[in-house]
Amino acid sequence: MTDKKFDIREIPSSDPANLLLSNYAFISTPKVPDKEKEAQYLQERSDDRIFFSFLHEEPVAKVGVIPMTQNVRGTIMPMGGITGVASMPAARRGGHIRALMTHSINVMHADGQAVSTLYPFKTSYYEKFGYAGWQVPLWARITPAALAPFMKVPKHGTVKHRLSTDVKDEVYAFLQRAQHDIHGMSCQPRVRFDNGAERYPTWFMSVHEGDEITGGICYKLDLKKGFMEAPEVFWTTTNGKLNVLDFMARHVDQVKQIRMQLREGQHPHLWFSDDGETTVLSNEDASWGAPMGRIVTLAGLNGIQVGNAEATITVSDPQAPWNNGVWTLSGRDGELTVTEGGDPGGEVSINGLSAMLFSGLDPETLPFRGWGSVNAETAEALQSLFPAITPYLHELF
Repeated sequence: MTDKKFDIREIPSSDPANLLLSNYAFISTPKVPDKEKEAQYLQERSDDRIFFSFLHEEPVAKVGVIPMTQNVRGTIMPMGGITGVASMPAARRGGHIRALMTHSINVMHADGQAVSTLYPFKTSYYEKFGYAGWQVPLWARITPAALAPFMKVPKHGTVKHRLSTDVKDEVYAFLQRAQHDIHGMSCQPRVRFDNGAERYPTWFMSVHEGDEITGGICYKLDLKKGFMEAPEVFWTTTNGKLNVLDFMARHVDQVKQIRMQLREGQHPHLWFSDDGETTVLSNEDASWGAPMGRIVTLAGLNGIQVGNAEATITVSDPQAPWNNGVWTLSGRDGELTVTEGGDPGGEVSINGLSAMLFSGLDPETLPFRGWGSVNAETAEALQSLFPAITPYLHELF
């Protein structure tokens, strides 16, 4: 870390500099502005906390933090989503982003956001700030005809089919319900969701069992390419799943292929009797790259669901000094208790601990990543506390 002082200020999303830096970093410029779209873009980000670094009174770099929620091993907690990391040429290689990232981590800690995620332009860059990579999103390509048998299976409930823009309350509630069952899943603030739904409408099919939505998909049809693109496919009951697959099958004469994003527990290769009915890919045309996650406040993880074990480790975290020191992680009755002190069985960087929390990294591989080293007993305890699991972030930001 450098001792250089930076002029960091928080600005509202409506500040013209916010749009200027975002456009310069993420779209082809210059271009004739679309005032209506720009106003909607700024409104969508009204809940964000946006930090700028100034150089000679000019805003030259920025980082935004989206206040979100996230399922962390079964517990819904506040999460800070890092977004809009951008700098003008004059600020590059000058430490401005490093200073803004450190500042943002401090703000998330103060705001009670115990965890943070982001989508990196380069994984190794954000590892410097304590983040650890997740698995690349998995997609399945399925032939609709292969799903035909599901139309014959007895099902119950009511199936509704509408535009997402017409039922935003229902779609948002549906996603929040799905979040309770999916590790890593995040939900964005309502203002972002509403604006996003208007800018990027989808079809919404939902399965209703009484007053509860037990399955559904948000999707688009690309008839030129002949596929259904379904990044959001969820169900909470077997009946919900059967209705979703039935609905997909009914597009057999309309599309050649269904492209469905997968998450933990969905195994499309088990839906068919013959090989070749589905292909699982590590990315897709519509897919973003693998996200990353970080523990912001270790003590904030109290109460999450873990295995029954106990491990004491020395944690190192250059950006978050409140995490530094010796900590004992105890899992009793399926819940984590985090306390200071104890007799450490090794040292773990915040990257390594974040990788264990989110993905269940094997502690024995820590030395190969340069993320620390623990003895065999501690490694076994950490693996029991944080068994392997595949996180799914859901939101794109």
